[in-house]
Amino acid sequence: MALEIRRARQPCREMTAISAQRTAGLDVNRPFPPQITSEKSKLGFVGIGYMGRPIAQRLLISGFRVTAYDRRRTKAEEPIRSGGTVAENVAELSSSCEFVLSCLASDEVVLHIYKGADGAFANAHRGSLVIDLSTVSPQTSQELSRLGSERGVGVLDVNITGSTPAAAGRADPVRRRRSGMLRRRRVDL
Repeated sequence: MALEIRRARQPCREMTAISAQRTAGLDVNRPFPPQITSEKSKLGFVGIGYMGRPIAQRLLISGFRVTAYDRRRTKAEEPIRSGGTVAENVAELSSSCEFVLSCLASDEVVLHIYKGADGAFANAHRGSLVIDLSTVSPQTSQELSRLGSERGVGVLDVNITGSTPAAAGRADPVRRRRSGMLRRRRVDL
């Protein structure tokens, strides 16, 4: 019976996603979120700090093309050793990438990076996708969604868990066991 309920709800979720795409001015015939592949996708990464640096490095090691930006240029240059490039500013980064990821320290910094004439939204291409990995308030996430919708840019607020070692791929065995349990549960659902 639970399976039937899920099947009945599925079209509603699909319709909601299509409605959200139309509201944002995105092509409803294109899958959302767009598929990110290492062969075709160019990623921009804003915030090469304690969490952002290892995530950006893992993306580079996995074969993705990554352009980095950090307000401290020396931090943004760290991914170059793994094959990345550096953007001079957020406008350059967002105008040259299909996907913009950010991992920033506070709500204020996140809003500063995305808003305004020099911000990521003003320079991103219609149909591109922003993936914010920062720990921010629900109001900031809603504001990003609103701003993205106005520009035809998709926005995903993605929570990350763990610490710097987890971001670098060195999670502790307890965390690995828990994530394995979660994967099994998701499959069972």
